[in-house]
Amino acid sequence: TDSGVLYFENGTLYCTDAPNFSCINAYGLSSPVTVWTCDDGGGGGNPIDMPQLFIDYPWLDGVVDRSDCGVTYVDVYRSGNFLYFFVDTGDGLLTMYNEAGLFYCQEVSGFSCLSAYGITNSDFIERWQCQSLIGKEVEGRERKAATKNNIDLSVYPNPTTGMITISTDLVDYEIQLYNMDGQRQAIGFRSESEIDMTDLSSGVYVIVIKSGITTLTRRVVKL
Repeated sequence: TDSGVLYFENGTLYCTDAPNFSCINAYGLSSPVTVWTCDDGGGGGNPIDMPQLFIDYPWLDGVVDRSDCGVTYVDVYRSGNFLYFFVDTGDGLLTMYNEAGLFYCQEVSGFSCLSAYGITNSDFIERWQCQSLIGKEVEGRERKAATKNNIDLSVYPNPTTGMITISTDLVDYEIQLYNMDGQRQAIGFRSESEIDMTDLSSGVYVIVIKSGITTLTRRVVKL
């Protein structure tokens, strides 16, 4: 639009640009974490947050719920002239598809799709894993985190200049801290419910709490 409008992440109006006044400059904001632009056709713009594998093979978006994918991963193998995709959504069922998205096989106890189709480790090409892209996937997952399994999770103070404290009713968990490029910055456990961000650069980070098959996320701002 002709002038900028600044909102909190919950949608509350915070600031509106005016002549000779910039909300971005006034609040000392730096480069954006994510940019969405509307295309001329009125569509959703460029899928800049979409993993390349999902751009190349759009049918994967119908198989994997990237907004809450937990420990999901997709392994890609090449056998002869064909690609095969093995999808594990964390429920213990490994499902095999061809590159066109056609269902091929599902593993059960004592039966391996890899072995059945003569695919070996040497045929492996790449793995996409939800948590390896946490910085880019976090927005959709955070929307569900507040009510997922009715588990409380608080991270404070937020924003912070250094130490943050994690408070949750989970009994046993692992703490991971990522920057918005998906690079892990720190790791801890329930007995170490604090993370020191003093030496990290200013910006937005993601706290990931893992307990069994449960994964919760929160964003934290380092000043």
